[in-house]
Amino acid sequence: MPIFGIEIENRHRAAGDALATVRLFELLLHKDSEMKTISDFTKNDYLHLRFPPGFDHKILDKLPETSGVYYMHNVAGDVIYVGKSTNIRKRILSHFNNKGTKKGIELRNAIHDISFEETGNELIALLLESEEIKKLQPIFNRLQRKTIFNHGILPISMRMAILSCRLPESMLKRTADNGNITR
Repeated sequence: MPIFGIEIENRHRAAGDALATVRLFELLLHKDSEMKTISDFTKNDYLHLRFPPGFDHKILDKLPETSGVYYMHNVAGDVIYVGKSTNIRKRILSHFNNKGTKKGIELRNAIHDISFEETGNELIALLLESEEIKKLQPIFNRLQRKTIFNHGILPISMRMAILSCRLPESMLKRTADNGNITR
């Protein structure tokens, strides 16, 4: 006996079940002509994630799916993490899905508020993120807080330039006989 008027051919076979699912989905779409149910379901894609106590889920509804820089704040309002992404919403939701790393869990539990700045493209987001990390010194951006320039292009004359690369001391060793530095 067909359910919802959908005849299933080759029951419990991949093709038959898939076609029945497509027919059911088409039926549901037809009944939801304004697409409200599907829109609500896809917008609330964060219901299965873990959030710290006191976190307002409505913040997530305002996040754009564009390139930019996002700022995570603690209860005191201090910026504790700065990140960049080509899809701000998707990246922030991934922070709340982190179940593995200790640092990720600590960050997730410390988040109280989120703000963002849309940049329009990935390059501007990368540059803004780097500048903001150096300026704000967030506690969860340990690696990027230091300004170290290990290379650069230095002009020698108007007609030529040289690429200079300074290696960290840990990569260099001195030879015992004459004190010269080698790799």
